[in-house]
Amino acid sequence: GPYASSEVVDPYTIRVHLKEPYSPFINALSQPWLGIVSPTAVKSWGANYPQHPVGTGPFKFVEMVAQDHITLVRNPDYAWAPSAGVNHSGPAYVERLIVRTIPEDSTRLATLQNGETNLIEPVPEQAVAQVQSLSDLYLLKRMFMGSGRVMLLNTQRAPTNDVRVRRAILYGVDTVTMVKTLFFGQHVAGRSPVSPLMASYDKSLETVYSYDPAKARQILDEAGWRAGPGGVRAKDGQPLRVSLFIIPNIGSEPTAEYVQSQLRQVGIDVEIRALARAAWYEGLNRGDQNLMIAFFDWPEPDMLRTLYYSTNIPFNWSHYNNPQMDQMLLQASQTIDMGKRLVLYRQIQRKVMDDALALTLFYENNILGARRSLQGVKFDPVGYPLLYDAYITQ
Repeated sequence: GPYASSEVVDPYTIRVHLKEPYSPFINALSQPWLGIVSPTAVKSWGANYPQHPVGTGPFKFVEMVAQDHITLVRNPDYAWAPSAGVNHSGPAYVERLIVRTIPEDSTRLATLQNGETNLIEPVPEQAVAQVQSLSDLYLLKRMFMGSGRVMLLNTQRAPTNDVRVRRAILYGVDTVTMVKTLFFGQHVAGRSPVSPLMASYDKSLETVYSYDPAKARQILDEAGWRAGPGGVRAKDGQPLRVSLFIIPNIGSEPTAEYVQSQLRQVGIDVEIRALARAAWYEGLNRGDQNLMIAFFDWPEPDMLRTLYYSTNIPFNWSHYNNPQMDQMLLQASQTIDMGKRLVLYRQIQRKVMDDALALTLFYENNILGARRSLQGVKFDPVGYPLLYDAYITQ
Protein backbone atom coordinates (compact mmCIF):
# COMPACT_ATOMS: atom_id res chain seq x y z
CA GLY A 1 0.00 0.00 0.00
CA PRO A 2 0.94 3.70 -0.09
CA TYR A 3 2.80 3.68 3.22
CA ALA A 4 4.66 6.90 4.05
CA SER A 5 5.82 6.88 7.67
CA SER A 6 4.90 6.17 11.28
CA GLU A 7 5.28 7.94 14.58
CA VAL A 8 5.00 6.72 18.16
CA VAL A 9 2.32 8.69 20.02
CA ASP A 10 2.61 6.89 23.36
CA PRO A 11 3.69 3.41 24.53
CA TYR A 12 0.47 1.87 23.17
CA THR A 13 -0.30 4.07 20.17
CA ILE A 14 1.25 4.44 16.73
CA ARG A 15 0.11 6.90 14.10
CA VAL A 16 0.56 5.73 10.51
CA HIS A 17 0.78 8.20 7.64
CA LEU A 18 -0.27 7.11 4.15
CA LYS A 19 0.51 8.94 0.91
CA GLU A 20 -3.10 8.58 -0.23
CA PRO A 21 -6.33 6.96 0.98
CA TYR A 22 -6.00 3.17 1.18
CA SER A 23 -9.17 1.31 2.13
CA PRO A 24 -7.57 -2.18 2.58
CA PHE A 25 -5.31 -0.86 5.36
CA ILE A 26 -7.45 -1.85 8.35
CA ASN A 27 -8.02 -5.33 6.93
CA ALA A 28 -4.29 -5.69 6.35
CA LEU A 29 -3.56 -4.77 9.96
CA SER A 30 -5.71 -7.69 11.12
CA GLN A 31 -3.68 -10.29 9.20
CA PRO A 32 -0.69 -12.25 10.53
CA TRP A 33 1.73 -10.76 8.00
CA LEU A 34 1.40 -7.38 9.72
CA GLY A 35 1.67 -8.84 13.22
CA ILE A 36 3.85 -7.21 15.88
CA VAL A 37 7.47 -8.39 16.00
CA SER A 38 10.23 -7.86 18.54
CA PRO A 39 12.76 -5.22 17.43
CA THR A 40 15.30 -6.77 19.83
CA ALA A 41 14.94 -10.15 18.14
CA VAL A 42 15.12 -8.63 14.66
CA LYS A 43 18.36 -6.82 15.56
CA SER A 44 19.77 -9.96 17.15
CA TRP A 45 18.97 -12.42 14.36
CA GLY A 46 18.96 -10.15 11.31
CA ALA A 47 18.11 -12.06 8.13
CA ASN A 48 17.62 -15.22 10.19
CA TYR A 49 14.80 -13.70 12.23
CA PRO A 50 12.11 -15.79 10.44
CA GLN A 51 13.70 -18.90 11.96
CA HIS A 52 13.61 -17.31 15.46
CA PRO A 53 10.31 -15.41 15.65
CA VAL A 54 9.16 -13.46 18.69
CA GLY A 55 5.60 -12.14 18.75
CA THR A 56 2.69 -11.24 21.01
CA GLY A 57 0.37 -14.21 20.53
CA PRO A 58 -0.95 -16.95 22.80
CA PHE A 59 1.94 -19.29 21.93
CA LYS A 60 5.70 -18.84 22.19
CA PHE A 61 8.21 -20.18 19.71
CA VAL A 62 10.58 -22.91 20.94
CA GLU A 63 12.28 -24.40 17.89
CA MET A 64 12.04 -25.17 14.20
CA VAL A 65 13.71 -28.11 12.49
CA ALA A 66 13.37 -27.54 8.74
CA GLN A 67 11.12 -30.03 6.94
CA ASP A 68 10.44 -31.82 10.24
CA HIS A 69 8.64 -29.86 12.96
CA ILE A 70 7.95 -26.57 14.74
CA THR A 71 7.39 -26.48 18.52
CA LEU A 72 5.38 -23.80 20.34
CA VAL A 73 4.45 -23.51 24.01
CA ARG A 74 1.64 -21.67 25.75
CA ASN A 75 2.36 -18.05 26.66
CA PRO A 76 1.30 -17.75 30.33
CA ASP A 77 1.36 -13.95 30.13
CA TYR A 78 -1.21 -13.76 27.34
CA ALA A 79 -3.98 -11.77 29.03
CA TRP A 80 -6.50 -10.95 26.32
CA ALA A 81 -8.48 -12.55 23.48
CA PRO A 82 -7.00 -12.63 19.96
CA SER A 83 -10.23 -11.72 18.15
CA ALA A 84 -13.99 -11.79 18.23
CA GLY A 85 -15.63 -15.18 18.00
CA VAL A 86 -13.45 -16.99 20.55
CA ASN A 87 -14.77 -18.61 23.71
CA HIS A 88 -12.37 -17.31 26.33
CA SER A 89 -9.64 -14.77 27.05
CA GLY A 90 -6.23 -15.14 28.64
CA PRO A 91 -3.76 -17.97 28.05
CA ALA A 92 -4.53 -20.75 25.55
CA TYR A 93 -5.78 -24.09 26.89
CA VAL A 94 -3.16 -26.46 25.46
CA GLU A 95 0.35 -26.36 26.89
CA ARG A 96 2.33 -27.32 23.79
CA LEU A 97 1.88 -27.44 20.02
CA ILE A 98 4.09 -29.55 17.77
CA VAL A 99 3.50 -28.89 14.08
CA ARG A 100 4.97 -31.73 12.03
CA THR A 101 5.78 -31.72 8.32
CA ILE A 102 4.42 -34.92 6.73
CA PRO A 103 4.25 -34.50 2.94
CA GLU A 104 2.88 -37.96 2.09
CA ASP A 105 -0.92 -38.05 2.24
CA SER A 106 -1.17 -41.68 3.38
CA THR A 107 1.43 -41.26 6.10
CA ARG A 108 -0.18 -38.08 7.38
CA LEU A 109 -3.58 -39.80 7.54
CA ALA A 110 -2.09 -42.84 9.31
CA THR A 111 -0.70 -40.63 12.09
CA LEU A 112 -4.20 -39.32 12.76
CA GLN A 113 -5.69 -42.80 12.80
CA ASN A 114 -3.10 -44.25 15.18
CA GLY A 115 -3.15 -41.25 17.52
CA GLU A 116 0.31 -39.85 16.74
CA THR A 117 -1.36 -36.58 15.73
CA ASN A 118 -4.52 -34.86 16.94
CA LEU A 119 -5.15 -32.79 13.80
CA ILE A 120 -3.98 -33.02 10.19
CA GLU A 121 -4.17 -30.54 7.32
CA PRO A 122 -5.12 -31.27 4.65
CA VAL A 123 -7.11 -34.50 4.52
CA PRO A 124 -6.70 -35.95 1.00
CA GLU A 125 -10.00 -35.57 -0.85
CA GLN A 126 -10.15 -39.29 -1.58
CA ALA A 127 -9.84 -40.06 2.16
CA VAL A 128 -12.73 -37.87 3.34
CA ALA A 129 -15.25 -40.74 3.30
CA GLN A 130 -12.83 -42.93 5.25
CA VAL A 131 -12.38 -40.30 7.97
CA GLN A 132 -16.14 -39.80 8.19
CA SER A 133 -16.64 -43.52 8.68
CA LEU A 134 -14.41 -43.70 11.79
CA SER A 135 -16.11 -42.95 15.09
CA ASP A 136 -12.96 -41.57 16.76
CA LEU A 137 -12.29 -39.03 13.97
CA TYR A 138 -14.17 -36.09 12.50
CA LEU A 139 -13.76 -33.51 9.72
CA LEU A 140 -13.51 -29.73 9.79
CA LYS A 141 -14.03 -27.88 6.53
CA ARG A 142 -13.86 -24.20 5.62
CA MET A 143 -13.74 -22.54 2.20
CA PHE A 144 -10.70 -20.35 1.67
CA MET A 145 -11.28 -16.70 0.97
CA GLY A 146 -9.51 -15.25 -2.05
CA SER A 147 -9.32 -16.20 -5.70
CA GLY A 148 -10.08 -19.89 -5.49
CA ARG A 149 -7.87 -22.22 -7.50
CA VAL A 150 -7.40 -20.12 -10.61
CA MET A 151 -5.71 -20.43 -13.99
CA LEU A 152 -4.36 -17.08 -15.23
CA LEU A 153 -4.08 -16.56 -18.99
CA ASN A 154 -1.18 -14.54 -20.40
CA THR A 155 -2.56 -11.69 -22.53
CA GLN A 156 0.81 -10.87 -24.11
CA ARG A 157 2.11 -14.22 -25.38
CA ALA A 158 0.71 -15.84 -28.53
CA PRO A 159 -1.71 -17.45 -28.97
CA THR A 160 -3.40 -16.34 -25.70
CA ASN A 161 -2.76 -12.73 -26.67
CA ASP A 162 -5.95 -13.18 -28.75
CA VAL A 163 -8.99 -12.73 -26.50
CA ARG A 164 -10.88 -15.21 -28.68
CA VAL A 165 -8.44 -17.97 -27.81
CA ARG A 166 -8.72 -17.07 -24.15
CA ARG A 167 -12.51 -17.19 -24.29
CA ALA A 168 -12.39 -20.55 -26.03
CA ILE A 169 -10.21 -21.86 -23.20
CA LEU A 170 -12.73 -20.68 -20.61
CA TYR A 171 -15.59 -22.36 -22.45
CA GLY A 172 -13.55 -25.50 -23.02
CA VAL A 173 -12.93 -26.74 -19.45
CA ASP A 174 -15.61 -28.64 -17.52
CA THR A 175 -14.84 -27.63 -13.95
CA VAL A 176 -17.94 -29.31 -12.49
CA THR A 177 -16.80 -32.75 -13.67
CA MET A 178 -13.24 -31.96 -12.61
CA VAL A 179 -14.32 -31.34 -9.00
CA LYS A 180 -16.41 -34.53 -8.98
CA THR A 181 -13.76 -36.79 -10.49
CA LEU A 182 -10.41 -35.40 -9.34
CA PHE A 183 -11.49 -34.10 -5.95
CA PHE A 184 -14.37 -36.41 -5.03
CA GLY A 185 -16.76 -33.46 -4.83
CA GLN A 186 -14.96 -31.95 -1.84
CA HIS A 187 -14.48 -28.48 -3.38
CA VAL A 188 -16.95 -26.18 -5.11
CA ALA A 189 -16.90 -25.67 -8.87
CA GLY A 190 -17.07 -21.99 -9.73
CA ARG A 191 -16.34 -19.36 -12.35
CA SER A 192 -16.41 -16.02 -10.53
CA PRO A 193 -13.04 -14.23 -10.04
CA VAL A 194 -13.43 -14.37 -6.23
CA SER A 195 -14.75 -16.98 -3.82
CA PRO A 196 -18.38 -16.79 -2.58
CA LEU A 197 -17.17 -15.75 0.89
CA MET A 198 -15.72 -12.49 -0.44
CA ALA A 199 -17.73 -9.31 0.02
CA SER A 200 -17.42 -8.50 -3.69
CA TYR A 201 -18.66 -11.90 -4.94
CA ASP A 202 -21.10 -11.61 -7.85
CA LYS A 203 -23.11 -14.78 -8.45
CA SER A 204 -24.28 -13.56 -11.88
CA LEU A 205 -20.74 -14.07 -13.20
CA GLU A 206 -20.93 -17.82 -12.64
CA THR A 207 -22.77 -18.41 -15.91
CA VAL A 208 -20.77 -16.10 -18.19
CA TYR A 209 -18.51 -18.96 -19.28
CA SER A 210 -20.46 -22.11 -18.55
CA TYR A 211 -18.83 -25.22 -20.00
CA ASP A 212 -19.65 -25.24 -23.72
CA PRO A 213 -17.12 -27.05 -25.96
CA ALA A 214 -19.23 -26.38 -29.05
CA LYS A 215 -19.02 -22.66 -28.32
CA ALA A 216 -15.25 -22.97 -27.83
CA ARG A 217 -14.88 -24.67 -31.23
CA GLN A 218 -17.08 -22.04 -32.90
CA ILE A 219 -14.96 -19.20 -31.49
CA LEU A 220 -11.75 -20.86 -32.67
CA ASP A 221 -13.24 -21.43 -36.12
CA GLU A 222 -14.15 -17.74 -36.34
CA ALA A 223 -10.63 -16.81 -35.24
CA GLY A 224 -9.18 -18.80 -38.14
CA TRP A 225 -7.94 -21.83 -36.20
CA ARG A 226 -8.87 -24.88 -38.31
CA ALA A 227 -8.78 -28.53 -37.33
CA GLY A 228 -5.45 -30.08 -38.21
CA PRO A 229 -3.53 -33.36 -37.93
CA GLY A 230 -4.15 -35.26 -34.72
CA GLY A 231 -7.05 -32.97 -33.84
CA VAL A 232 -4.81 -29.98 -33.04
CA ARG A 233 -5.96 -26.79 -34.73
CA ALA A 234 -3.61 -24.69 -36.82
CA LYS A 235 -3.44 -21.25 -38.39
CA ASP A 236 -0.95 -20.00 -40.96
CA GLY A 237 0.95 -23.24 -40.53
CA GLN A 238 1.30 -22.88 -36.76
CA PRO A 239 -0.34 -25.35 -34.37
CA LEU A 240 -2.59 -24.03 -31.60
CA ARG A 241 -0.23 -24.87 -28.75
CA VAL A 242 -0.08 -23.27 -25.30
CA SER A 243 2.31 -23.81 -22.39
CA LEU A 244 1.07 -24.43 -18.84
CA PHE A 245 3.63 -23.85 -16.06
CA ILE A 246 3.42 -25.81 -12.81
CA ILE A 247 5.66 -26.56 -9.82
CA PRO A 248 6.12 -30.35 -9.53
CA ASN A 249 5.20 -32.45 -6.51
CA ILE A 250 2.80 -30.01 -4.87
CA GLY A 251 -0.37 -31.58 -6.24
CA SER A 252 -0.80 -29.52 -9.44
CA GLU A 253 -0.23 -32.36 -11.90
CA PRO A 254 -3.75 -33.88 -11.91
CA THR A 255 -5.40 -30.50 -12.46
CA ALA A 256 -2.93 -29.61 -15.23
CA GLU A 257 -3.45 -32.96 -16.95
CA TYR A 258 -7.22 -32.55 -16.73
CA VAL A 259 -7.02 -29.10 -18.35
CA GLN A 260 -4.71 -30.56 -20.99
CA SER A 261 -7.22 -33.32 -21.80
CA GLN A 262 -10.19 -30.94 -21.89
CA LEU A 263 -8.57 -28.40 -24.20
CA ARG A 264 -7.32 -31.13 -26.53
CA GLN A 265 -10.99 -31.95 -27.19
CA VAL A 266 -11.54 -28.46 -28.68
CA GLY A 267 -8.27 -28.56 -30.66
CA ILE A 268 -5.81 -26.84 -28.28
CA ASP A 269 -2.55 -28.62 -27.51
CA VAL A 270 -1.36 -27.93 -23.93
CA GLU A 271 2.32 -28.43 -23.11
CA ILE A 272 2.75 -28.92 -19.34
CA ARG A 273 6.09 -27.59 -18.09
CA ALA A 274 7.09 -28.56 -14.54
CA LEU A 275 9.69 -26.14 -13.18
CA ALA A 276 11.51 -25.70 -9.89
CA ARG A 277 10.01 -22.89 -7.84
CA ALA A 278 12.68 -20.28 -8.65
CA ALA A 279 12.56 -21.00 -12.38
CA TRP A 280 8.75 -21.02 -12.24
CA TYR A 281 8.67 -17.51 -10.75
CA GLU A 282 11.26 -16.22 -13.20
CA GLY A 283 9.39 -17.65 -16.16
CA LEU A 284 6.05 -16.26 -15.03
CA ASN A 285 7.50 -12.81 -14.45
CA ARG A 286 9.03 -12.80 -17.93
CA GLY A 287 5.79 -14.05 -19.43
CA ASP A 288 7.19 -17.28 -20.87
CA GLN A 289 3.93 -19.13 -20.14
CA ASN A 290 0.46 -19.02 -21.63
CA LEU A 291 -1.24 -20.53 -18.62
CA MET A 292 -0.44 -20.96 -14.93
CA ILE A 293 -2.39 -22.36 -11.98
CA ALA A 294 -2.26 -20.70 -8.57
CA PHE A 295 -4.22 -19.81 -5.45
CA PHE A 296 -4.37 -16.38 -3.77
CA ASP A 297 -5.73 -16.41 -0.20
CA TRP A 298 -6.24 -12.72 0.52
CA PRO A 299 -9.58 -11.87 2.27
CA GLU A 300 -9.87 -8.37 0.82
CA PRO A 301 -11.36 -7.41 -2.59
CA ASP A 302 -8.16 -5.42 -3.24
CA MET A 303 -6.72 -8.85 -4.09
CA LEU A 304 -7.95 -8.08 -7.60
CA ARG A 305 -5.46 -5.20 -7.80
CA THR A 306 -2.58 -7.55 -6.96
CA LEU A 307 -3.59 -9.74 -9.91
CA TYR A 308 -4.62 -7.28 -12.61
CA TYR A 309 -3.00 -3.88 -11.98
CA SER A 310 -0.47 -3.24 -14.72
CA THR A 311 2.55 -1.96 -12.76
CA ASN A 312 4.49 -2.61 -9.55
CA ILE A 313 2.46 -5.69 -8.66
CA PRO A 314 4.33 -9.03 -8.55
CA PHE A 315 1.36 -11.31 -9.31
CA ASN A 316 0.03 -9.87 -12.58
CA TRP A 317 0.86 -13.11 -14.37
CA SER A 318 -1.81 -12.38 -16.97
CA HIS A 319 0.58 -9.58 -18.00
CA TYR A 320 -2.54 -7.50 -18.40
CA ASN A 321 -2.16 -3.81 -19.15
CA ASN A 322 -5.36 -1.80 -19.37
CA PRO A 323 -5.52 1.86 -18.25
CA GLN A 324 -9.29 1.62 -17.69
CA MET A 325 -8.82 -1.35 -15.38
CA ASP A 326 -5.94 0.37 -13.58
CA GLN A 327 -8.13 3.40 -12.91
CA MET A 328 -10.97 1.28 -11.51
CA LEU A 329 -8.63 -0.74 -9.30
CA LEU A 330 -6.92 2.37 -7.97
CA GLN A 331 -10.24 4.12 -7.34
CA ALA A 332 -11.56 1.08 -5.46
CA SER A 333 -8.47 0.94 -3.25
CA GLN A 334 -8.89 4.64 -2.38
CA THR A 335 -12.65 4.56 -1.73
CA ILE A 336 -13.53 4.26 1.95
CA ASP A 337 -17.27 3.68 1.57
CA MET A 338 -17.67 -0.11 1.29
CA GLY A 339 -20.90 0.11 -0.67
CA LYS A 340 -19.22 2.21 -3.36
CA ARG A 341 -16.18 -0.07 -3.31
CA LEU A 342 -18.31 -3.14 -3.97
CA VAL A 343 -19.92 -1.47 -7.00
CA LEU A 344 -16.44 -0.86 -8.41
CA TYR A 345 -15.22 -4.38 -7.65
CA ARG A 346 -18.20 -5.90 -9.43
CA GLN A 347 -17.39 -3.77 -12.48
CA ILE A 348 -13.77 -4.91 -12.23
CA GLN A 349 -14.78 -8.56 -12.08
CA ARG A 350 -17.03 -8.12 -15.08
CA LYS A 351 -14.02 -6.71 -16.96
CA VAL A 352 -11.92 -9.71 -15.88
CA MET A 353 -14.57 -11.95 -17.42
CA ASP A 354 -15.05 -9.87 -20.57
CA ASP A 355 -11.33 -9.95 -21.29
CA ALA A 356 -11.03 -13.64 -20.28
CA LEU A 357 -8.07 -13.06 -17.96
CA ALA A 358 -8.59 -16.08 -15.72
CA LEU A 359 -10.45 -19.35 -15.38
CA THR A 360 -11.54 -20.12 -11.83
CA LEU A 361 -11.24 -23.89 -11.61
CA PHE A 362 -12.87 -24.31 -8.19
CA TYR A 363 -13.35 -22.67 -4.82
CA GLU A 364 -11.06 -24.60 -2.52
CA ASN A 365 -12.05 -25.96 0.87
CA ASN A 366 -9.49 -26.41 3.60
CA ILE A 367 -10.24 -29.94 4.87
CA LEU A 368 -8.88 -30.96 8.25
CA GLY A 369 -9.16 -34.23 10.13
CA ALA A 370 -9.23 -34.37 13.93
CA ARG A 371 -9.51 -36.90 16.71
CA ARG A 372 -12.72 -36.69 18.72
CA SER A 373 -10.64 -35.90 21.79
CA LEU A 374 -9.63 -32.57 20.24
CA GLN A 375 -12.27 -29.88 20.46
CA GLY A 376 -12.47 -26.09 20.09
CA VAL A 377 -10.64 -25.74 16.74
CA LYS A 378 -11.80 -22.66 14.84
CA PHE A 379 -10.86 -20.96 11.57
CA ASP A 380 -9.47 -17.52 10.85
CA PRO A 381 -11.17 -15.32 8.21
CA VAL A 382 -9.01 -16.70 5.40
CA GLY A 383 -9.69 -20.36 6.22
CA TYR A 384 -6.72 -21.52 8.30
CA PRO A 385 -7.10 -23.25 11.69
CA LEU A 386 -6.89 -21.37 14.98
CA LEU A 387 -5.90 -23.36 18.06
CA TYR A 388 -6.35 -20.72 20.76
CA ASP A 389 -9.66 -22.25 21.96
CA ALA A 390 -8.56 -25.84 21.29
CA TYR A 391 -8.46 -28.37 24.14
CA ILE A 392 -8.05 -32.13 24.56
CA THR A 393 -10.56 -34.20 26.49
CA GLN A 394 -9.54 -37.29 28.44
